[in-house]
Amino acid sequence: MDRCPNCRARREAEETCRRCGMDLSSLLAVEQAAEGLITHALRQLAAGDVPAALQTLTRARALNAEPFIEQLLGFLRHLADDPSRPNQAHRSVRDD
Repeated sequence: MDRCPNCRARREAEETCRRCGMDLSSLLAVEQAAEGLITHALRQLAAGDVPAALQTLTRARALNAEPFIEQLLGFLRHLADDPSRPNQAHRSVRDD
């Protein structure tokens, strides 16, 4: 989080906004949890488990709907729908 969602002040290292005093600790924890899920999904992808990676990224998107997650989801959907992928049962996983 670069800016306070309340007053839009640039965030510094503190968990409290320097301008409005809003406690940002809960929001930062949610953001950190989403980052952990992204890392986990990338590990699942590296292991070849595309359906699990899709599910994990969908959970991450529920916590933090950032463009990077959307791009990864699009990529994984493409992989899941590709019948020519070796060692992967063709399963279409959609959460639309």
